Amino acid sequence: MTFKPGELVDITIRQAKVIADGGVLTVTYDEQHNERIDVMRGNRVTVERVAPADWPPEVGDVWRDRENVLWFISLREVGDDFRTEKVFTPSSTRAVNRYTSYQADRLLADRGPLTLVHREHRDQDGADL
Repeated sequence: MTFKPGELVDITIRQAKVIADGGVLTVTYDEQHNERIDVMRGNRVTVERVAPADWPPEVGDVWRDRENVLWFISLREVGDDFRTEKVFTPSSTRAVNRYTSYQADRLLADRGPLTLVHREHRDQDGADL
């Protein structure tokens, strides 16, 4: 399994004892302080993808979940103050509970891994190109 810069991963190291620096996979665990660690993968180390590099979803995206269901990302107004929130709409209500509201992290946890199928290209002002 290979990883792309920007992907989120969970790393578990069992019975680890630090001997020296150096390794194969460099990760950051505290971006505010630029904390990084090199991880050598092996029998006692597992690395699991949490989110793809294209995460989080943007309005106009189409994502595919592990069961091959497509998810369309759009905006809707909520409340009296016309706040907006992202809406994750499945292409098939047979495969998911159509009454369940999905936020990005819940969608990833319940339906992941997710793969970006399409992203609208926008200019710097947010307008579609």
